[in-house]
Order: sequence, then structure tokens, then C-alpha cells
Amino acid sequence: MDTITTKDGAEIFFKDWGKGPVVMFSHGWPLNADVWDDQLLFLSSNGFRAIAHDRRGHGRSSQISTGNDIDHYADDMRELVLNGTTVGFTLDVGLNYYRGMPLSSVEELEITVDGQVVPSDAVLVEFNEKLFMPHQLALAWTEFWGIKRDLHVKVYNGGLSDGPHEVAVRLILRNVYMQFGPNAYGMIDSSATRTLTLTKEN
Repeated sequence: MDTITTKDGAEIFFKDWGKGPVVMFSHGWPLNADVWDDQLLFLSSNGFRAIAHDRRGHGRSSQISTGNDIDHYADDMRELVLNGTTVGFTLDVGLNYYRGMPLSSVEELEITVDGQVVPSDAVLVEFNEKLFMPHQLALAWTEFWGIKRDLHVKVYNGGLSDGPHEVAVRLILRNVYMQFGPNAYGMIDSSATRTLTLTKEN
């Protein structure tokens, strides 16, 4: 029986069929992964990796009394896909301005690796223990990005091979302290390009 153990000790049963782009299925109460068998078979037979799991507290997963909420369900799915597999890398991005800004001031965030733009749906921004997709940053007006805080930008591009890689971050912010008129603001360009060199650990 295929299972993983999550960080808080829950054992999660899962089915992992096929190879290719990942499609994940999550059932509702009071079901389990078996409800998706027809979909798993179809997708795994047509070039996809199809994954379904029993949610914690359901089916063959731990009948655990804690963490039965949407946040933990999402964390369980994330651990299920990432378990034992390198799927990307993380960049720490600092604010290039002398004072803090609301996270919603981010107008553009784009990551380029070796000349190839990473699709926005393969990028997650972690801040204050919350995760945002790039298009969700405009709604993060309650999150304050101070000058001594880094954004943890998670790039799910399959990881980087050994050797040098040119990684570029295009980051444009709306300066909320410099408003010239209705919806007219000064802009801050915090973009940067760096060469990262990866070597295997001995």
C-alpha cells in the first residue's frame, strides 16, 4: 500500500498511476480515492500521471483527530507530489527600496531561467506563512513587505541541473507613497539577474 507520512505525523494513502504531467484528484466527504478510478485509468492511459489520495480521516489514511481542515488538506496534497522528488527551487527576493511596501504593490513578477520564462502557474510566493500565485499578489493588501523581509519565490520548473544557470527576476512595484493622480503612481524596478552555479554535494 502506497503511503506517505506528513510533517505532523498523518499517514496518507495514495494511488499514483502513469507518467507525464501531474493531474491530482481530491475527493469529498465521506468518500476515498477509489471514486476516481475511472478518471485515473483514462488519464494514465493517455500520457498523464494521475494521483488520487484518501484525505486524512478518510478511507485508508490515518484516522487522525487534528488537521481536518482545508489548509492541512492542501498541505497533504503538496507533500504527496513533492515527496522524494526535486520539482524546482526557491529564490529569496529582497525589497530594493528604503521603506516597506504592501505586498499588493507588486505589479509584475516574472521568473526567467536560462532565457526561458517560467509560466506564472508554476510560481508560488510564500510570505507570512501564506502562499500566493503571482496574480493573487494584487489582493494581498493586508501583507506588509518590510525592508528586512524576503519573499520566498518557489519555482516549480522541475529543478536545475548541475552547472551554471542564469536566473532573472523581473519585479516591478507600484510606489504607493508616490501618487500623481487617480491610479497614477511612480514605479520601482527591483529586477535583477544572477548566475547560479549548482554542484553536487559530496
